[in-house]
Amino acid sequence: MPLTGISRRDTALGAFTFRELLNQKRLAERAIRRGRTPEDAEAMLAKIEEELEERRTQKLDRHPAPKLD
Repeated sequence: MPLTGISRRDTALGAFTFRELLNQKRLAERAIRRGRTPEDAEAMLAKIEEELEERRTQKLDRHPAPKLD
């Protein structure tokens, strides 16, 4: 799904896989570089990064790193 389709409607990012979120992040960054709807792309990028960070935190909580003695 292209970035423009996501930014026009209020979609929960939880429906996307981690890989799909990374792809959308890449598209948002490219849109910002090219100057295409930079406000929308920056807002979407912030939402995507927040969702990715939340997922990383949940993953680390479920699978903590082993303690090295």
